[in-house]
Amino acid sequence: MGDQQGKVAQAVHGANQRLLQRAPLTPVEGKANRYLPLDIDTTVLDNSKSHKEGVSRTYRR
Repeated sequence: MGDQQGKVAQAVHGANQRLLQRAPLTPVEGKANRYLPLDIDTTVLDNSKSHKEGVSRTYRR
């Protein structure tokens, strides 16, 4: 299972790199440093007990 987790981690890392390469990032100048603001939504929703039509499972099941 460890080898499979490593492959998943590599795939996620590669996807993150490709996403960040395509994103228009504009640095914000501070007094001593430059910062790159990122706004990324990582919310996982579980609507399994909501009884709504058309609701499917989340990544966490």
